[in-house]
Amino acid sequence: MTARIYNRQRIGIGISPGFAVGQAYVNNDILKRDYRLYSIGEQEIKKECARIEHAFAEVLNDLETLSKRVEYELDQGFADIFRTHRTILSDSSLLQEIRLELEKERVNVEEVVKSVFMCYRDKFYALDNALLRDRGDDMVDLAKRILRSLMGVQHLLQTLPADTVFVTQRFLP
Repeated sequence: MTARIYNRQRIGIGISPGFAVGQAYVNNDILKRDYRLYSIGEQEIKKECARIEHAFAEVLNDLETLSKRVEYELDQGFADIFRTHRTILSDSSLLQEIRLELEKERVNVEEVVKSVFMCYRDKFYALDNALLRDRGDDMVDLAKRILRSLMGVQHLLQTLPADTVFVTQRFLP
């Protein structure tokens, strides 16, 4: 549901047919979440690099599992979304860019991930080609997955109880 607040009630547009009643869960976007920004010293760069490498490996593994499950339960076309995400994340130049940015900025890797991925998002969104603009959404989704891994946050859809109405500004794969 895309929601806006009117007289303390949320009004929005449903993305699935039918009628639902339940406890509303309002998603707080991890990209807009307050997390601790801190400077790092030269000796901590290796530790932050290890954290991002671990997060990339974890997300790549999750995407592989997800693509297989989606292909089995739904459709190969939907599974290809996650295969595309794996391809993007497997590009070694992306991880290298994050490492270089860590060394240059000397701040925690969460901040660097957000900065690098949002830069790519903005570049894709600025293109005239609609298909390429969609790659901007892929970068947003990947940034969220990486940040959840770095922060040890489980994907919220896995933790919601039954009969929950999920409210979010934007719903990505």
